[in-house]
Amino acid sequence: MPPNNHPKPDDFDANWVYISTCITRIMRGEDIDMTTDLYIKLTEFLEDHLQQLSQEAERHTGRALLDFFVNEGKRYTTAARYIHHVFRFLNRHWIKRERDEGNTTVYEVYALHIILWHKVMLKEMRTDISVQLRDSVLELVEKQRNNEATVEYGQMREAVDFFASFVVDKEYLPALPASPVYFYRDHFEDPFLNASQTFYETKSKQLMAENINDIVEYMRKIAACLDQEVKRGEIYLPERTVSLLRECCCTALVGDYFDLLLNEFQISLSHGHVEDIARVSRLLSPIPGGLSHLKEKFREHIRKEGFDAVAAGMESLGPQRYVGELVRISTQYRGVVEEAFNDDKSGFMQSLNDACRDFVNASPAGASNGKPPELLVKYVDELLRNNIEERELESSLEAVTATLAYMENKDIFQKHYIRMLARRLLFHAHPSSNDAEASMVNHLEEVCGFDYANKLRRMLGDMQISKDLNTEFQEPDSRLGYMPGSSIGSYSILAANAWPLQAPETDFNPPVEVSTDCDHFYQFYKTKHEGHKLTWLWQLCRGELRTSYCKRPYIFHVSIYQMAVLLLFNSRDHNTKFKVLLMSPEEGKPDPSKIFRLNYDIKFGKIKVNLNLHSTRDDTAENEKINTAIEKDRELTMQAIIVRIMKARKKMEYSQLVSETISQVQERFKPEIAGIKKCVESLLDREFLQRREHDELEYFSPGLSDSLPGISTTAAAVAADSATAAST
Repeated sequence: MPPNNHPKPDDFDANWVYISTCITRIMRGEDIDMTTDLYIKLTEFLEDHLQQLSQEAERHTGRALLDFFVNEGKRYTTAARYIHHVFRFLNRHWIKRERDEGNTTVYEVYALHIILWHKVMLKEMRTDISVQLRDSVLELVEKQRNNEATVEYGQMREAVDFFASFVVDKEYLPALPASPVYFYRDHFEDPFLNASQTFYETKSKQLMAENINDIVEYMRKIAACLDQEVKRGEIYLPERTVSLLRECCCTALVGDYFDLLLNEFQISLSHGHVEDIARVSRLLSPIPGGLSHLKEKFREHIRKEGFDAVAAGMESLGPQRYVGELVRISTQYRGVVEEAFNDDKSGFMQSLNDACRDFVNASPAGASNGKPPELLVKYVDELLRNNIEERELESSLEAVTATLAYMENKDIFQKHYIRMLARRLLFHAHPSSNDAEASMVNHLEEVCGFDYANKLRRMLGDMQISKDLNTEFQEPDSRLGYMPGSSIGSYSILAANAWPLQAPETDFNPPVEVSTDCDHFYQFYKTKHEGHKLTWLWQLCRGELRTSYCKRPYIFHVSIYQMAVLLLFNSRDHNTKFKVLLMSPEEGKPDPSKIFRLNYDIKFGKIKVNLNLHSTRDDTAENEKINTAIEKDRELTMQAIIVRIMKARKKMEYSQLVSETISQVQERFKPEIAGIKKCVESLLDREFLQRREHDELEYFSPGLSDSLPGISTTAAAVAADSATAAST
């Protein structure tokens, strides 16, 4: 049966004859390839159909024209999907083969439908019809904005989809007379945005005239307009157009009042009005340059508040109030970022971090740059000495960690913290302190690194080991023949390479009341750890003495040195502070010619009296030693980093070496250029580096890493005795 004489759909016999004829030809292997003719006929049919639609469109105007295009467009694309499915054999074989062979004028059936729609319906559309379509859609939008009529959002979406639909895969775009994106932009998006800007510029002036004396109310109203417009747009507009609409509306609503709103942003920050801060941010952020102005204002406001806190004086406020102020500022504005700045949280968080870094590292006039880390250490020390509720303590420690992250001189914090930790563990520990100390170490690991935290963990571990040893030592089987009834001390075994402690500089023989127990513990420890060397840290030993010579008994808390002096008076009453002893003659300083005797008339308000008071002079001397050690460690650290860099690079210009050294060392402390220069000169003098032409340096000594001085890693153990003795 000839192709142009197809049977009627309801004539089964005729259709069967046609089908059976085709089957017979296939079974015989006859060539029945009509794919080219089929593709051409389909193209001609679609072109004729679209020409008829184009002619019919000219009979419509206004809203009827828009409805015609919307309805016919939906019907056409639906039909295109069905026809594409019917011709799937053609798509998979002939069309694919043609395109693989480079024939770019052949398209898949669905793409063919869309391409012909663009060529016939859109390219050849008369200008007046295009304008009518656009104006019909804009009329619907304006009626919605003015609440003049109830418009179904489904109709709006269909109208906009007419402009945004008829999209094909990227490989077929060259076949289109114009990109679908351009058609949508030129015929709808640009006119729609221009109309929106005009509408909201008028609306902005009207609202400002009504609220000229109340800027906050003006902001609320234009923010409400913006929210309503964006909410409507999200229903019927593509995502890209919604973003452009938000920017367009913000620009129109803010208009010439940008500086006025920026000033209101500053006022809202000062008063902590988060809702108003968020509102200004939402209005100004979409405007070009708006975010950068907001971030700058935000950063400068925080810097000023932080510097004002620093200017109030570190010493006058004390660690608790001073650090508390810094923590309050950073915590408060971190909350503002989370609640108010949805458009660019990371950008505002960076502004917050920059501002905090500036004032956290600031020092009042006359104070050293090491003062902020020292005060932070004292703040943590007070937190951990007090028995604070766990949740409150954890929150405070997290805030401390966040503040420490801003500090440039973290090495100063580390040196002072490990010293304070040693004091707390040895003299101020309470039952819940271990968990709190361990929690703080975990927080410090985030900022100071694993190596530093590991050293602190070893200190905590030493205290637990010491506790177990003391328990075992006090068991009767472990006393090694020690006579019962004598005083038993509590001992701490501390690793020399983990604790910031030094052996005493002078020899000391403890009183017999203490030395006997110390000797027994020494022998007990040797049975457990043969080969370990114990060095007694007498300067850290503490004890108690009970008086029996006064009218009222007292218990004196004393150092081991004070104990040794006072126990001398058990055998005689004449042989410092609080006048426990009287000197004769009273004038002058103690010397071998002076005579000391017990003060029998001594009186205290409490039974327990602490005679081992810490001297401010001792703190000053210790701080000087720590500062000297910090400077030495910094010098060694910079030398090691310089060597590591030069060993990797072999040759490097001096300026590049300085920059690289700063970038690697600034995580621990802020280096000075002069200090780096001094380290380089030292390495040159010792011939670890050599100078080349054009200010270039060269790595020279392969054995440098073995030659540089370092921190001792001796694995010796030290013992601190906390013995108890009684006087008679």
